[in-house]
Amino acid sequence: LVSKWMVIKVILAFIIIQQLEASVISPKILGGRVGLHPLFVILVLLAGGQLYGLTGLILAVPVAAILRVLLSFAYCKLVPEFK
Repeated sequence: LVSKWMVIKVILAFIIIQQLEASVISPKILGGRVGLHPLFVILVLLAGGQLYGLTGLILAVPVAAILRVLLSFAYCKLVPEFK
């Protein structure tokens, strides 16, 4: 039989680990893979989720990465010495 304190400890550990993974580890991995700063990834996910719900959460990082590439390309074309 498991005591209720053990159940509470397990639930708290699960919540802490899940929050750490969602707010620190995932943005760092996603940001590193697509070339975006982890803080920017968090902000993009918050904005996407707030504006478009689950669809916004799924599409936020890829859209931000595409916009980053397009803006970088446009900047290179407009400012020749940037190359």
